[in-house]
Amino acid sequence: GRGQFCETSLLQSAMAFQAGEFAFYAGRPDMENGSPENRGRSAISRAYSCRGGEWLFISLSNETQWKALLTILPILPNTNWDTASTEPNEGALATALAEQFVRLDRDDALALLKKSAIPATRINHTRELFDDPQVVANDLIADLPHSQWGRVQQTGMLAKFAATPGTIERAAPMLGEHTDEILREFLGYSTDRIANLRAAGIVK
Repeated sequence: GRGQFCETSLLQSAMAFQAGEFAFYAGRPDMENGSPENRGRSAISRAYSCRGGEWLFISLSNETQWKALLTILPILPNTNWDTASTEPNEGALATALAEQFVRLDRDDALALLKKSAIPATRINHTRELFDDPQVVANDLIADLPHSQWGRVQQTGMLAKFAATPGTIERAAPMLGEHTDEILREFLGYSTDRIANLRAAGIVK
């Protein structure tokens, strides 16, 4: 009958929905890097790769921002705003922008864009999530011992409750890892009975 303070965020909900993408293993599909058709909705609102494989995202919404971009990257086609705003995400303008950004370090490019009031932000790789200051400060990653893999990292408690805080005590088990423990501690089975179940192929 008493309330408590409950807390979550857009970051935490995004991590919850994408938790399956944080598992890395041999032969895993390259899910987090996406594909070209997912890089944005137009040439001036999409992701671009910078030097060293680091990415940023720009999103221009008016002629002033477009003229500022032309000043920063003068090699771009001197297209007017009306044309630039309708350029597709894989057209000639996108190609020209890609050729410019890939020559720049991401931090330098972002500094130039910020100085000219052009909306832009860095794009983090999935692997960078685990060291992100906001993620670390909010305990959103759990570091746990695993019987086969040693120390593993996984998503932590993604919803915080002031009166009933949750904890993650174990990493995901191997198949049948806790069979004996469950049968003995929760069902009261003897060692011999568990051995008989195993011999009969009923449990693993």
